[in-house]
Amino acid sequence: MKVISQEALARWLEGLMKDYTVIAPKRVDEFVFYEPVATPAEVAWDYERPKLSAKDYLWPATESILTIRKGSAGVQKNEAERAFKGASSVTLEAPTLERPQVLFGLRPCDARGLRVLDAILLANPADAYYADKREKTTIVGLACPRLFAGCFCTSLDSSPDDRRDVDVLLTAVDGGYAVDAVTEKGQALAASMSTQDRPGEPQKAAAAAPTVATSPSERWLAVFENTYWARLGDRCLSCRVCTFVCPTCRCFDVRDFVAGNTIQRLRSWDACQTAGFCKIASGYNPKPTPTQRLRQRFMCKFSYVPSDFGPVACVGCGRCVVECPVNIDIREVSADVVGL
Repeated sequence: MKVISQEALARWLEGLMKDYTVIAPKRVDEFVFYEPVATPAEVAWDYERPKLSAKDYLWPATESILTIRKGSAGVQKNEAERAFKGASSVTLEAPTLERPQVLFGLRPCDARGLRVLDAILLANPADAYYADKREKTTIVGLACPRLFAGCFCTSLDSSPDDRRDVDVLLTAVDGGYAVDAVTEKGQALAASMSTQDRPGEPQKAAAAAPTVATSPSERWLAVFENTYWARLGDRCLSCRVCTFVCPTCRCFDVRDFVAGNTIQRLRSWDACQTAGFCKIASGYNPKPTPTQRLRQRFMCKFSYVPSDFGPVACVGCGRCVVECPVNIDIREVSADVVGL
């Protein structure tokens, strides 16, 4: 195996920062987040699971997807469709990622979350904004030493040291990190690393956790009308924290904002747990209750996405398990569905 020392890895990271935006685990007060870092000293090396996933850097919480600038005359506020009549010139600006980026230190579950987003957002027709960022992104993963609180990736065909969804996988060993350049993109990035050859392989991560029972997508559809969902929905506050922390949730809303001679189109995260998420222009809301919306979340993850796109839309990161204020545990729900 190839091993890089902590000091050499820091120097390598510093070199990357000249050409790449580097996003890495960073300690903010008592929490760790994936954040842009300017120096290797900002990187948190000893951490468990960052508070949020890294999807924000490919699927931002809010992003401008279109800017329209008018060359003359004023824009009529709230009349975007008629605002540019008689304009001498109209300029359309669609954003692209200016610098390539490296997502460094991603846990394998967060890298797998991007695989789920790839399956959905790169399917024909691909989302152009996501595709641009994805093409310019290289993932350097860091294997987990063990399963953390709430984690259950081993029940979802993954592991704490899963290499399938990263370009480079680092695994902590004595004296540094074992380097596994998985893809061509990863090999190109790791070529500048100062590594040493060492016999053997990294020790497998400890994955001692109870297996969570899971069901095929058809089983979830079979229990769609079960009264179980009403009992579960009675507990749900529709606070949406589960969707906010999830690496694979990608529902969104689009709004136009008019200011002077400019119209900006913003896309922002939305959540299927929002009371008005499914409400249509007539005022009809097909999912007015927490029960219906909570069921939608689980059906999406374990039935709809697997049926339509392939992968299960849950990576077992455990964030929703830890963050839910009323202890709705996705592991328990999955096990319950098996026995309904």
